[in-house]
Amino acid sequence: MKQSSALKALLLAGVLILSLALPAAATSTAALSGLVFLDSNLDGQYAGSERLVDGAEVALAMVEGGSEKIVATALTGDDGAYQFNQLAPGEYYLRVSLPKGLVFGPYHPAGSVTLPAAGRTSRSLPFRLEGGSAEKHIGATNKSVYISAVAFGDENMNGGRFSSEPLIRDVLVEVLFDLDGQSHVIGSAVTGKDGTARIDNLTPGTYRIAATMPEPYIIGPLGSKISAFYNVVNPSESNRGVSDPFTVSGSIGLGIGGVKSGTLKGSTWFDQNMNGVKDADESGASGLVLTLVNPELGVTRTYTADNQTEYEFSRLQAGDYVLTASLPE
Repeated sequence: MKQSSALKALLLAGVLILSLALPAAATSTAALSGLVFLDSNLDGQYAGSERLVDGAEVALAMVEGGSEKIVATALTGDDGAYQFNQLAPGEYYLRVSLPKGLVFGPYHPAGSVTLPAAGRTSRSLPFRLEGGSAEKHIGATNKSVYISAVAFGDENMNGGRFSSEPLIRDVLVEVLFDLDGQSHVIGSAVTGKDGTARIDNLTPGTYRIAATMPEPYIIGPLGSKISAFYNVVNPSESNRGVSDPFTVSGSIGLGIGGVKSGTLKGSTWFDQNMNGVKDADESGASGLVLTLVNPELGVTRTYTADNQTEYEFSRLQAGDYVLTASLPE
């Protein structure tokens, strides 16, 4: 019995020594690879027979603690392939620059991961790597389009542009790509003294445009069609508005109509001596709710007064308004 116990002790000691001698298990790493391909049918997916693109610069960025850093780069060869190995688990995105003459193909959730762009550089949405191997392909095309926008002062507020109406400079025009409920700005330009702005080298696809007007303009009435002679941006009570989605398969011209805005100002007061006149010692009618309505323009705004006497409704289109007041309890 003593010999058996001693033998067991020796065996356990040997196992412990062997365990200490072995190296610690390596942390699980990930690998990422993919192809840059010419998306000939613009469906966002690699068909297996489509031409591969050499000379594309693919960079992998890691997102950590609110900061981003490039952790690996690759240049595709004749096989259009890139590959990154020994990647730590974490959140990443791809940043890609295409060779001259190419723009990015359409995004597809099961295909090309890069967002459409205005130019030869774009990025993917963030993704997470935990270990194992992942594939992310990148589509390109030589079929680019452009959007030309004309901003005009819609003086008669009919949604259309007449040659006698002024052109507006310093309008910020942004091209928006919507994905999963989020809008991505993929290109922008500012109108010059001729009222025009142009966004070149765009991926063919479906977009919206956003326009931000300089003071004192706000977005005017909507035009009747998608054209450079009609306002395509939905009316807004501010100087910024967004169009409905439209598809660009060839180059297109769009109009952006602005109207000059005005301001309604006034006073409220607690008329302590009931003389119908605001005296210097009378404060604002705190709790009084003012409602300003223009049914034709779809405007409804409210203001709740405090002990300050002045109120203001700014950026109002020209038109007929009704102002009502509701007394507090």
